Amino acid sequence: MPVSGSAVGVLVTLLMVALAVQASRWLPASVRFRPEVVTALGAATIAAAGIAALAVVLALAGIGATTRLPDWREESASEEEPLLPQPAAPRTRGRAPLVAFADLESSAGASSLAFNLAVLVAVQGQVPTDEDGGTRRPRPLCLLSEGQLSEALGLESDPWRLNLDQHTGRIGEDLVDLTVRHPSGCELLCVPRGRVARHQLRLLRQAVDRHYDLVVVDSSAIDRDLREGAEDTADALIAVGLVSPRSAEAAAGLVESGRPSRLATTVLLINQMRAADFLPDELPNFQHVAMLPYEHVVPEADRRGLPWSLMSDSECGRVLRDLAAHLLPEAFTVTGDVSALPG
Repeated sequence: MPVSGSAVGVLVTLLMVALAVQASRWLPASVRFRPEVVTALGAATIAAAGIAALAVVLALAGIGATTRLPDWREESASEEEPLLPQPAAPRTRGRAPLVAFADLESSAGASSLAFNLAVLVAVQGQVPTDEDGGTRRPRPLCLLSEGQLSEALGLESDPWRLNLDQHTGRIGEDLVDLTVRHPSGCELLCVPRGRVARHQLRLLRQAVDRHYDLVVVDSSAIDRDLREGAEDTADALIAVGLVSPRSAEAAAGLVESGRPSRLATTVLLINQMRAADFLPDELPNFQHVAMLPYEHVVPEADRRGLPWSLMSDSECGRVLRDLAAHLLPEAFTVTGDVSALPG
């Protein structure tokens, strides 16, 4: 409460005294207060009434604020949890598959999904070893576009931009030294906008192939060069859209302009689905489709740079784990539920 009970009691007492003085106007002249005293107490009456009203307003505002502030930890309401089909995805092959997330419209969620997939693989993945038939933790590399999530994670694009300037576009194994290691075990690198395209991504794959088990690329909707490079280079392209006409139009354009081989390795991922949502009628058919529900925890976790994919009670995390198991069954298996980063 913004105003304590004792303070309200003092104000009420002052108000009652002032009202009693005002009532003395109707008393006999012998017991009346002097005129200047009555005037002063009249002003006190008005002031006391104003302060008491302000105290009530502040108290009500405090109650409203404490009871209506959103709690990002609360579970999504039942009407926000649609019945989702099992995700479908192509199987990638190769020593270090490259999986690219591409926004169909601005802020569709490609950055969040790319980061969370890399973290999920680093924590829960299992890569078979050739020597003794055992397994080890994977080593994923995540390339994030400049944006809100990269800022929340403390990533800057200047190191890679300077490296490109020094080597006139060449990409070598020294790129590994520029990465930032996340507590989960995955390694992060911020992509300088407009500097990485098809040629750079191909060189990157050759340079880091022996160092990593997976490369995840976040291709922003506003970085056309990176988007075109990801569409041409990725082993699996995940087109991330919302339930909106703009995403539906972009998905249709992807179908019309895409090669048959490209479409066979493309996943249409509809993000932030609610039970009341209806997919647009003009949405084209894709061979592989996945859907993520809306969850309160996801946007808040993104603002803090936290991986929601490790929360065992997250429905989005469950869908992403299923998607990862479909995408990369030969590279590793995703098993178990982990709710915290490794110490």
